[in-house]
Amino acid sequence: MNNFKSLLEDRHLSVWKVSKETGVPPTTLYDLANDAHVPSSKTLQKVADYLDVSVDYLLNGETEEKYYEDPVTAELAQRMKDDHDLRLLFSAAKDAKPETLQAVYDVLLALKKRERSED
Repeated sequence: MNNFKSLLEDRHLSVWKVSKETGVPPTTLYDLANDAHVPSSKTLQKVADYLDVSVDYLLNGETEEKYYEDPVTAELAQRMKDDHDLRLLFSAAKDAKPETLQAVYDVLLALKKRERSED
C-alpha cells in the first residue's frame, strides 16, 4: 500500500492542490492515492519532491536517507543515470573496457580535486 493518501491527509492537502502545484494531472494522483496505477518515475519524483519525501517513502512509507544531500546534485545524478549514454557512471556495462571505467573514474577525481581547491 502506498503512503501518498496518508501524506495528503496528514498535511491537509487535496489532490487538486498537489496537481496544481506539481503539474501532475489529478487523475494520475487519484490513481496513485487509490493504488490503481503507479505513475512514471519522473512523475513520482515530482510528487515526492513537492511533499519533501523520498519516492520510497511516498510509495510505502519506508524512510531512507537521500544519497545526495544537495537536491541539485541529486537531480543532476538522476539525469545522468537516466541518460543512456551516461549510465556508465552508475553501473559498469558488461562490455565496458577497464580503461574506459578508469578514465571516467580519473575525470571524476580530477573534477572533485578542482572543486576542493576552488573552495
